[in-house]
Amino acid sequence: MGNRFTYLFRKYFIFRFFVFLLLFCGLAALIFYLTSLTAKYPLITEISPPIAQAGDEIVITGEHFGNEVDSSWIEIGDAIIQAENCTAWTDKKIVFKYPEYQNGGIVYVVVQNKKSLPSFMASVESMPVIKDKAHSGGIPSIIALNKDFAEVGSIIKISGENFGETRGSSQVLFVSDFNASMIEQVEKKEEIEAARCSDYDYDFVLWSNQELHVRVPDGADSGMLLVVTSSGASNTVPFRVKNKIGTKTYSNKKNFTIAAEVDISNIEAVEKNSLFIKVPLPIQSYSQRDVKVLSINPTPFVADYQGAAIHQYENINSSTKIHIRQEYGVNTYEVNTRINPVNVRVNSRQNKAIYDNYAIATELIPANDPLIQKTAAEIVQNERNPYNKARRIYNYLLKNVEIIPASILNSGASPVNALKEKKADTYDIAILFAALARAAGIPAQPVAGIIADVSQTSYLHWWAEFYLEGFGWIPVDLGLAKSVPFDMGVPQSENWYFGNLDAFRIAFSRGENIQPPMASNSTMVSKERSYAFYNGWEEFSGLTKYNSVWKTPNIIAIY
Repeated sequence: MGNRFTYLFRKYFIFRFFVFLLLFCGLAALIFYLTSLTAKYPLITEISPPIAQAGDEIVITGEHFGNEVDSSWIEIGDAIIQAENCTAWTDKKIVFKYPEYQNGGIVYVVVQNKKSLPSFMASVESMPVIKDKAHSGGIPSIIALNKDFAEVGSIIKISGENFGETRGSSQVLFVSDFNASMIEQVEKKEEIEAARCSDYDYDFVLWSNQELHVRVPDGADSGMLLVVTSSGASNTVPFRVKNKIGTKTYSNKKNFTIAAEVDISNIEAVEKNSLFIKVPLPIQSYSQRDVKVLSINPTPFVADYQGAAIHQYENINSSTKIHIRQEYGVNTYEVNTRINPVNVRVNSRQNKAIYDNYAIATELIPANDPLIQKTAAEIVQNERNPYNKARRIYNYLLKNVEIIPASILNSGASPVNALKEKKADTYDIAILFAALARAAGIPAQPVAGIIADVSQTSYLHWWAEFYLEGFGWIPVDLGLAKSVPFDMGVPQSENWYFGNLDAFRIAFSRGENIQPPMASNSTMVSKERSYAFYNGWEEFSGLTKYNSVWKTPNIIAIY
């Protein structure tokens, strides 16, 4: 063999050429391999600012970013910013403009196909609490209101000092039964009985250091108004809520302690992978207040991002088993409304944002479906009063649709099919009410959560609410009106559950919570007919298989 090789090598030039070519390629491959072993991955040490808006200058500091812009980029959620589009790119510092229409998410720096460990940033628009700028240095003070009485949803202007240039975690409280001890409670960060302005209802119109424009929040009653910032609580000023439409009262307060758990197992994955678990948090609303996270184990990657605690795992394998447990404390109230339909406003859109967001068709709420549109028109006919319209829709569904317990077997089925078949579970009927109300021009939302029976067993449950100008949100529960999933023991339940709500429930979402992906090229997993309307409960890349078990949140105690 050796003699033949020598013969061919000496006799033929083409043979010698291929031998030298193979040697050269082998040497190059060896050099490339050794270089890849010694090459260092980019490392992010800081992102400033961590919360940004379109056009802000973002600075990423760290190491091993390289000085060449070819084959290097930044990933933020599902967006990619090429190195050549950055203001500056050096080995230890990257400067770029935060792009428009970006909701933030997981941040990676990629250099020559080597990806850094993940970091995180968010947009101002997507955060429930905006970044704080320095207050002007003093306790907030109210000097005057432009009016001392108004109805729910109308705008009032508050003049004063030291409110802060941006809202941050600051709030405007409307306290009906005020006493002097409440100021001390507020300054100790303790909850007091008060109605609060809400992002959900677009109550914050303008916030500046010397003037605030806010809408009177749902649930407000006549009493005292005060502003609370990180520097303390302002003086109180009297304020009257004008309401000719009706009354909304809160009673039978319940204190819940609940736990939510998730298990991940049977993982099959490639070498490089990532997994995000987004566990919903209970919401703040007119009937649900003082929501506290008591414990989260393990510590989440992000404690609260758009209403969820986000847990992040990198490069997991078949031996990895994940168990997440979150415990919450929540106060809930029985809600009773009494409406005088004669005084309900017709064709008024004082809070345009409510209609622009809660009276439209969405993927979850098919208000533009032809059958939904046709049915809504047949139900309301010539009725113009929104309260009477909602009552007609409620009565129609109770009379014409059989309501059954929820089943995971119905996953993937459209609520429109339930309308066709005249049979709907509690998930479908809540969405059907919202869709028919929206088709009739009424802002409405389905609500997702859990409900407890007398033995403190929790059940997945869905109900709905609709909005009246000058009054606020009115709850509706078609399932419990028909004693599904169980009989709550309410007399005349079919009549009572239009406008009233028991206190034995915890809400995790009002309408769908649409979250952007945390990373590019990842797969998002939704959980239909669960305790929140989320588009992405899980998000992964590099995983070929895994099992996830989301338990119905468990009630530890009610008192």
